[in-house]
Amino acid sequence: MPYIGGEARRALVPVEYGKDWTDFFQKGGTIGQFLELLQDARLVGAAVASGDKEASKSTVGSHKTPRNGIFSYKPVDINGAYANGHLYYTIQRHIVQTDEKSGQVGEGLETVIVRSDGNLLFSYTPPTVSGMKLAPVRKLSDGTLIEKEPKPSPYATWEWDSIHDYLKGRSKTRSLLAIVREIVSLLKQTIWLPNEEDYYALALVVPVTYTQAIFDAVPSIHANGPMGSGKTQLGNALAKLCMNGSVVGQVSAAAAARHIDETRGFVVIDDIEAIAKKTGKDGTFNEFVQFLKQGYNRHSAVKVWTDVKAGMKNEKLNFFGVKFLSNTLGSDFILGSRLIRIQTLVIPEGTHTNFRDFSVEEQDRLRELRNELHTWAFMNADKVNNTYHSVHAGRTDRQTEIAAPLRTIAQICGDPEITTKLEACLARQQVQQESFTDDPAGALKVAVRNLIKQGYDTITLTHVGLELALLLEANNARSSTTEIAKWKRPS
Repeated sequence: MPYIGGEARRALVPVEYGKDWTDFFQKGGTIGQFLELLQDARLVGAAVASGDKEASKSTVGSHKTPRNGIFSYKPVDINGAYANGHLYYTIQRHIVQTDEKSGQVGEGLETVIVRSDGNLLFSYTPPTVSGMKLAPVRKLSDGTLIEKEPKPSPYATWEWDSIHDYLKGRSKTRSLLAIVREIVSLLKQTIWLPNEEDYYALALVVPVTYTQAIFDAVPSIHANGPMGSGKTQLGNALAKLCMNGSVVGQVSAAAAARHIDETRGFVVIDDIEAIAKKTGKDGTFNEFVQFLKQGYNRHSAVKVWTDVKAGMKNEKLNFFGVKFLSNTLGSDFILGSRLIRIQTLVIPEGTHTNFRDFSVEEQDRLRELRNELHTWAFMNADKVNNTYHSVHAGRTDRQTEIAAPLRTIAQICGDPEITTKLEACLARQQVQQESFTDDPAGALKVAVRNLIKQGYDTITLTHVGLELALLLEANNARSSTTEIAKWKRPS
């Protein structure tokens, strides 16, 4: 293998045709079948570096494997990763095969890794140096050094049939604009939102989850509103649309932390009132809230979590990714700066109320849509990466940082309406952040300006208060839940 000089693949003779290629052709194997088997051949070795100095350098995930030398050890956590210019997706597939000699049917699960250039990879442990006491390393068959054995998400949303079509080059997807428009339509049939632009922002979040490994920072969604305003319903709908979507409720901080790490996708944390508290007695949960604050950025999201309820056990967990948080009391200022706030309200009387969950037929459509989004993400990884760096070039403030993935997807859609709706939603986020102070005058001015834009020439204090409720969180500038916020006071 080390002397091949290029990517090495192993084409296997199907069991029913015998032990070798002579048996294959003697038992009726055709050239067409042979060529198809070559396309499915496993990648089992990486290219060998040339002898020049630059090519022999060890790099993270390099496809060039140096023959001899001592190098920096920079492994990659490959689960849901973006490395070497490729997206990676770990999946388990179920293999059933009949043994030709015994006739016995055997079956089992195999973990494989899909690379966005259409290669199927496997992990292996190369032999250690003879005569030296060395810890083994773990690699993928493309030469990428990996931290640990690849582990598929228990909530994996990309199905093998769709993956197989992608690897065969048979996949076709619609334009991203068509996909996003369908997501907007699905959200509108599921829940009523007071701000029209929020449907479009949420629809853009969905493809962001499928490409989130490409971005340096991603936003999380905060659904804030009174009881019975549809927060849970919205979270459930998004979990059915997003990559590796899952929902957790009232669980311990340690369980929630491990869940985020193993999911490597979109996580809904419902009714999480703790994020609104300034202080609390549960130190472990306060630590979890701190991790939520850091989980928006890939560089700060990997932490060693100490589980005090499990004998101070240390675990290295990755919190990076888009999350959905819902509650009634809002969030503190620091966490709020990493969130896209979606206001939910009880449906007004007289409003069309034929909102519903997805039917059985629609569940099948959602499965197809998830597969299509996975395929689109892998087919367009380079485009997303290049557009993102164009959109994000020279930007450093946090609001722009978390908005960049949404603007990237909107730019790829290429639709002025979607861009306008997104910018309206983002502008409201800026108002909320600037108004998170003890002086509500700034928010008051924005509320009155919005009412004027809507065509009102006469307004009441109640009308202004309702407009402010759309702009601000219920917990804005309050030190306790019993305190009346300044923006709610008529004075």
